[in-house]
Formats: sequence, C-alpha cells, structure tokens
Amino acid sequence: MNPNPHPPSPPALQAENITLRRGGQSVLCGVRLSVPLGRWLAVAGPNAGKSTLLQCLAGLLLPHEGQTRVLGQPLAALTGPQRARRVAWLGQAEAVSGELTAWDVAMLGRLPHQGWLATPSAADREAAESALRDTGAWAWRGRPLGQLSGGERQRVLLARALATQAPVLLLDEPLANLDPPHQADWMALMRRHVAAGGAVISVLHELGMALQADDLLLMRAGGVFHCGPVQEDATRRALQAVFDDRIAIHPLPPAADGRPQWAAIAV
Repeated sequence: MNPNPHPPSPPALQAENITLRRGGQSVLCGVRLSVPLGRWLAVAGPNAGKSTLLQCLAGLLLPHEGQTRVLGQPLAALTGPQRARRVAWLGQAEAVSGELTAWDVAMLGRLPHQGWLATPSAADREAAESALRDTGAWAWRGRPLGQLSGGERQRVLLARALATQAPVLLLDEPLANLDPPHQADWMALMRRHVAAGGAVISVLHELGMALQADDLLLMRAGGVFHCGPVQEDATRRALQAVFDDRIAIHPLPPAADGRPQWAAIAV
C-alpha cells in the first residue's frame, strides 16, 4: 500500500497534560484536548478553572506541567508575533485605554503583521475595517472606548481579535454585555470563522449558546469531566450532570441550516 501523499493536518490546538497549581492547590489537573480546524469548542462547567485553562492555551500563563501546541508547533517555541498570528485572544474585562478610538483598538489586532515602527498597510486597514463592519462597530469607529456602552466596547474588542486574522480564536466570556440579538450575531461570526477553516475555543456561561457549538468541553474541579460533540446524547447528559442535574436540556426547532438546537433550562 502506498503511503498517503497528503497526511492529515495537525490539530488547530492541542493541550497535553496541562497542570497548574496555586498556593499548593491544583487549579488544572492534567487537562488534555485536541481541537481540529473547522470546529468550535465551547468550554463550560461550575467554577472549574475554565478561564485559567484558556490563559494557558493562549500562553498568558505557564503551566507547571504539560504544553500547548498550535498547528503542530509548541506554543512556547513561537515568538510573540508568531503566536499572535496563529492565536487571537479576547479575555474577560480587558483593560484598554478609554482614550483609544474603536478604529485604534481594531488596528491593534494588526500589530503582529507589522514590522517595528512600520506604518499600517492597505491590508491592515482593510482587515480592521472588515472586522469592525462584521461586529457592527463600524458606525462608531471614531469614538473613544470611554464613550461606548459595555456591549459596544465588547464588540470593538472582538473586532480587534478578528482583525488579527488568526486561525485560532480563544475567547473568554465573549458574550459579556451583549444582548440576545448581538449574541446571535456573534454566533454567526463564529460559524463563519469555522466554515472558513478556522477554530474557536470559547468559555461560555450562556449554556444555551454553548449548546450551539460543535463540541463541548465540560470541566469540574480543574479537570475534564466530559468532552464530546454536542449532537451526542452523552454530551448533553454530561452537561446536566456536571451541574448536578439542576438544568434540563430541551430540543428546539432546527436552525436555518438544519442543525439541531437545544436549550438549557434551570430546574
């Protein structure tokens, strides 16, 4: 048999035995995951180290054990710009100067593509404009962040992540301050990103939105409780179990593209 001339691409992101301790206590306990390109993984669970995991995956925290690989390469072996061109980050309650305009913030996402002290190129400006339009923030591109509402500010920060044009998006509570219509817009953007061959890993408290992802990583006490496709019954049962059966999963009418949908309701 001839060897396959086109070996499979490496996963978009892999976590290999990620372990992190604070004050002698384990925060993350041997977390393993693998996210291929073209998939959206939602991370959920009750106070289980979700944000800490995402920071480790982004390289913002150094685990005591284990490593992260991005497109097959160890994250620790990449330079800052190389890392930023592969992985875009959106954290919780990010501190950004209120004096920067929405345009300035979106352009920050282009820094990994620019040389030292280089002026923005036409491609940089096009990427920033596209990101602001995609997030519905183009209309206030000239306004300082300090004059925007919480939801408007969140959409500008998402535009900064999208302007990076990184294949992997790491988003920690990206729906903060967004009302339901804009949450739906966000989901459409994530669907578009994975359809184009990217990957999304998002920490979500909104369980109904997490159920719209392709895969669900459920964490408890710093470890993996369950990981699997949302469409599998076992994954939805595990979601109920990780919250001690205080939620129930109910089917909804299919989405416009035919995908099954579910709602999570407190019981």
